[in-house]
Amino acid sequence: MAVIWKAIFWRKPFFDPDVIDGSLSYAIKANGLLAQPQLTGSLHIGEGHLLDENVFHGIELAVADSLIEGGNFWQIDHHIVNVRRFLYHNRDAYDVNVAGFIGIQEYAPMDLKVNARGNVLAELPQILPYFIDPKTDGKLYARIVGSRGNPLLDEIDLRFTMAAWRSMALFRRSPI
Repeated sequence: MAVIWKAIFWRKPFFDPDVIDGSLSYAIKANGLLAQPQLTGSLHIGEGHLLDENVFHGIELAVADSLIEGGNFWQIDHHIVNVRRFLYHNRDAYDVNVAGFIGIQEYAPMDLKVNARGNVLAELPQILPYFIDPKTDGKLYARIVGSRGNPLLDEIDLRFTMAAWRSMALFRRSPI
């Protein structure tokens, strides 16, 4: 017997509107024994803003729940989230696709595979302000393992067919 909860909110803030907003729909499904049900869920946020700066076309998330070995279902920190699919489509710039698993506990295991396509350096100025308005056409693959409390970049492959950006001057000439 399956129990299904569904809710749809249109153009309402999701969590904190300063962090993310958009049209939201989600579904949560519980199946199996009441003492230890199997949970799955999906979420879609359309046409929104992330951190008030990044306009996105859509975010999709599909997850399944599992437990650490010997874990108790009713203890949240014993859970591991299997990310079946996470898609982020940034309007006119890039797409990110993530799959893998991540523990709720800070030091529970994590293994995420990240694939991005398009202007994969679009967010670089947020990290390194030296780079201004990067325009790239590329692919990024990264594998992040370890835990949320101790992440390790296990593998990365970054390839471009085109890259251009402006940069800030590091030094200013002083008048003589």
